[in-house]
Amino acid sequence: MDDKCFVNSGKTSRGTSVLIRRDIVETGFLITFGAISHHYFAGYGGGRKLIFPGLGQKASIYHNHGLFLDRERQTLSPCCQSGVLDKNPLAEDLAEFETFCPADLAIHGILDSRGQVCDLLPGVGTDHFRNACAEHGKHCEVAIARDYDLVIASCGGYPKDINFIQSHKTIEHASKFVGNNGVLIILAECQDGVGSKTFLPWFEMGNWKNAFDRLAQNYEGNGGTALTMMSKSERIRILMVTTLGDSVCKTIGIEKISMDQVKFLVKQSTGSVAAIPNGGILVRTPG
Repeated sequence: MDDKCFVNSGKTSRGTSVLIRRDIVETGFLITFGAISHHYFAGYGGGRKLIFPGLGQKASIYHNHGLFLDRERQTLSPCCQSGVLDKNPLAEDLAEFETFCPADLAIHGILDSRGQVCDLLPGVGTDHFRNACAEHGKHCEVAIARDYDLVIASCGGYPKDINFIQSHKTIEHASKFVGNNGVLIILAECQDGVGSKTFLPWFEMGNWKNAFDRLAQNYEGNGGTALTMMSKSERIRILMVTTLGDSVCKTIGIEKISMDQVKFLVKQSTGSVAAIPNGGILVRTPG
């Protein structure tokens, strides 16, 4: 979209340019209507994110997403996680951005495990959004103290595993249940392949640091997803039952296996095992 379509309202305290679409600024009454969901670095999706980054200007979006990177410590920001809003720099930046153009009415949908709307929560303001996030979280967040040696997780079927980018949500959530040096087995068909042309190039930069430095200089789409994938594959072993090609799996840092191999690994396991049938919606929170 032409940048002339945006109105410049200033900057957030973290330096994100508040560029808001002119038609939104000029509207008489603004309503957002969408489902609350978890987001692996913004904490939660839906609500205020429908306006920004949903309808945002690209450079502003990438600046906000770049807060996922802790440039001082050369690592990913530890509070940028699913289900976390407090002390999450990216989420706090989104909350500040919202103050420049708040919705007059926000209708938050709460979905069941099949993606069907089971409740609608209308209201206004940040507190209402946080309450909607808490309501969503009551049904799919768990706080457990133990890690597992082996976790098997399904994305929950099509279209949740239509491609790798979509399947990453399950990989991210399920990995939180796996202890260091443990094994994560993901069931994800990925019939449409990787799902983005901007994902694999990050794995061709030699190592995590090179990718991090490049992303820190110029944040681009799916770079954060690539970095989180690299971090997970360094901590745990990730195996996948998928139609992705062997070379793609090797590039991403996962091992492609068959269901027969999965059965063998489970039978041979002597440690703790967990199974997650709908990994995209089950989130482990600190506890």
